[in-house]
Amino acid sequence: MTLSVVWFKRDLRITDHGPLYTAASKGPVLPIYVIEDEFWQQPDTSLRQWQFIHDSLLDLNEQLNKLGQPLWVVEGEVEHVLDELYEHHGTFNLYSHQEVGNQWTNERNRRVESWCREHNINWSQTPANGVFPISDTRSSWGQQWQEYMSSAVYPTPGKIPFITMSPMRPEIWPDKLGVDSTACAQRQSGGRRNGIQALGGFLKQYSQFYKQNYEDCLLASSTCSRLGPHLTYGTVSVREVFQQTRKAHRHYKSKGDEGWAASLMMFVSQLLRRSHCMQLFADEPELEHRCLHPSYEGLFPLEPDKERLTAWMLGRTGYPLIDASMRTLRRQGWLNQRLRGLLISFACQNIWANWREPALYLARMSTDYEPGVLYPEVQMQIGVTGIHPWHFEDPVALSQKMDPDGRYIREECPELAELEGQELYQPWLLSEAQQIMTSCQLGRDYPLPVVDSHASVQHAVHRYREHLSSQYDAELTQQILKRHRHPTLEQNLPVLRLSGEESGQGYVECQLSGRC
Repeated sequence: MTLSVVWFKRDLRITDHGPLYTAASKGPVLPIYVIEDEFWQQPDTSLRQWQFIHDSLLDLNEQLNKLGQPLWVVEGEVEHVLDELYEHHGTFNLYSHQEVGNQWTNERNRRVESWCREHNINWSQTPANGVFPISDTRSSWGQQWQEYMSSAVYPTPGKIPFITMSPMRPEIWPDKLGVDSTACAQRQSGGRRNGIQALGGFLKQYSQFYKQNYEDCLLASSTCSRLGPHLTYGTVSVREVFQQTRKAHRHYKSKGDEGWAASLMMFVSQLLRRSHCMQLFADEPELEHRCLHPSYEGLFPLEPDKERLTAWMLGRTGYPLIDASMRTLRRQGWLNQRLRGLLISFACQNIWANWREPALYLARMSTDYEPGVLYPEVQMQIGVTGIHPWHFEDPVALSQKMDPDGRYIREECPELAELEGQELYQPWLLSEAQQIMTSCQLGRDYPLPVVDSHASVQHAVHRYREHLSSQYDAELTQQILKRHRHPTLEQNLPVLRLSGEESGQGYVECQLSGRC
């Protein structure tokens, strides 16, 4: 029988894995994972990402071992690995999930497609993450997404006959990969066991306050799902998460707990939003390098102020909420969506850096980095899509609103622990006597502001208006709106429905944030 090779990439599980299930139904299967050296040289990769993958590969290998065939792990270029397999096994069928990736990933996939054509190899790719073939408009996307999420998950395959041991045993897998080895002391652990545990804990306990604490600086980390990296690297599938959330929602509705049910509806809206961002990126993969709306090209300088950008990267801008947020991200590899948006706004609209370099830094610092989510979100946040309005953040006003008692700032910036009132949010107001009394000397213990927040925002508004006065293309805006704006993501439009049973009964409407 012809061998089936299942290529694992960002889908490190054996349940709801279409390629593995299909291949196993046809005969002998060799599951492979390629540690691609060139990939780990890209500027959006980091050690924390590899460590999560490493955890997940160990778990995946154990699961596959129980089925009969361990994971075949090898280091190198995919085409060379396929050459080796072809030499030893002859013709085979290649199975994998469709991938929404960055430019490097797309170019690699084109090389693999070319290799398959040259060797007469059939490569079957299964859609994933609620992302579908490119279309001219989003008119039917919401219905497709609902149908996909409600369809049956693929069961775990039965026994897989043993073929060969892996050329790389787990004990010799590399410990360090990636261009950025910034320590991540509180990194989440990978692997399906941890993913299932996170999902269960969220649905049974933490999700009760998800809606209430979604943007809370301190509490979001303990009441959000924290499933991001597990979805990114596929230890659990988004369809599994959707369907388990649907069951939990039905349970809490039956108990009369409307608040908990509403929190789960908000969570589902975020799953929808995630898929829609990935669909946008799949349709417009150049968003890694260019603005969705070409009229905004040339708005930002090609080279940023390196000193200011470095201060932003290190959490040393002199703005407490900005610095606290960056320190959280660096230490945990995670940050809630609202604070990530604040970070990118400050980098682009206050420091006036081109969005590409700050986006790459956020990618490296995020264990849950998903290209198809990061780049659309960055562009939406700074208003260069042609779909979303300009939005300028005031870091001082936001810090007072989001951290009114200052607990978050004091926790992440202990050098400010003794400050009270306005001085906590604006340390530059400290007199010399106050600096001595609070043991916080500006310029030594805590930096002076790298920019004036009000003047820098005024500069940004002026530059946006000045640039678009000569560059704006209204006709192109309409084309972008027609193709990418989807009615289910319009603010305050209650169209997403969570089906209660397979019969289609018990639909519950929810409202979406409209940010994607």
